Amino acid sequence: MYLITLFTGGTMFLFFPLVHYSWQLGGLLFIMGVAFGLWGALGDYLNNTFVFLAAGSFICLVALIGGKTPLRKTN
Repeated sequence: MYLITLFTGGTMFLFFPLVHYSWQLGGLLFIMGVAFGLWGALGDYLNNTFVFLAAGSFICLVALIGGKTPLRKTN
C-alpha cells in the first residue's frame, strides 16, 4: 500500500506544474511517505472507522473544490 501511494502520488506530481526539479519531486514523495506513516499510526491509535470517515470526508471536500477549479488555464 505504501509503494502504491508513493507511485501514484509521484506520477500525479509529474503532470502538475508544481514540480520543476527532481529534488522537489523527491521531497514531495518523502513528505507523502511520512504522512502515510503518520496516517497509519493515527489509524492504530484511534478507531479505524473514524479514520476512514475522516479520509472520506476530506476526499469529498477536495473533490467538491476540484470540481469547480480547472486544472489548466485556457486563453
